[in-house]
Amino acid sequence: MIRLLFFALTLFSINTYAGNIIDAKVIKVYDGDTITFIVESDINELNKQKGISPTQFKGRLYGIDAPELNQDFGKRSRNYLADLILGKSVKLEGVATDKYGSNFDIYGRLVVKIYLNDDYINLKLVEQGYAWSYTKYNNNDYVLNEAEKQARSNGLGLWNTGNPPINPADWRKLKKNGTKSSKYKIPLPH
Repeated sequence: MIRLLFFALTLFSINTYAGNIIDAKVIKVYDGDTITFIVESDINELNKQKGISPTQFKGRLYGIDAPELNQDFGKRSRNYLADLILGKSVKLEGVATDKYGSNFDIYGRLVVKIYLNDDYINLKLVEQGYAWSYTKYNNNDYVLNEAEKQARSNGLGLWNTGNPPINPADWRKLKKNGTKSSKYKIPLPH
C-alpha cells in the first residue's frame, strides 16, 4: 500500500514537471529515443535503507525520432545513446505534450529533454546523425531542424550509409503494411 501511494505521488509530481528539471539516473536504453530511468532523490535513499526498489519510469526523448532497432542504423543509434548516458546521472526536463500540460506520450512515456553536464543529448543525437528532428511532435523546433540539415549536408551518421535513410515514421508504416523497406525507396525531402 505504501509503495502504491509513493508511486502515485511520484507519478503526480513528474506529471507537473513541464519545464522543470529533475535529477535522474538512466538505467536502460531501449533504442535511440527511449530510456528507462529512476528519479534520484532523498526519498530513493530512504527507500534503499528500507529495502524498497526505486520506481522506474520510461522516457521518450522530445523532438527526435531515431531509427527503430530492426531498421538500418537502429542499433548504432541505440548504442550511441547508451554510450552517452547509460548508468549516468542526468537532468531531465519534462515537456508538455498537449494543451492540458501532460508530459506523457500515448504510450505512457514521460517526454523529456535530457541534459548531461552542458550537453543537450536530444540535440547531440540529431547533430551527429543518429536521429531525425521529429517535426510532427517538436513544434517545428528550429534548433533540432537546423541540426538535422547540418548533419545531412555534412554526411554524418545515418546520412553517410550509402543508401538514403528511411524516416522511422515511414519505416513503421511500411512494416505495418508488410512492405519490405529494402525494395521501397522514399525520396529525401529537400
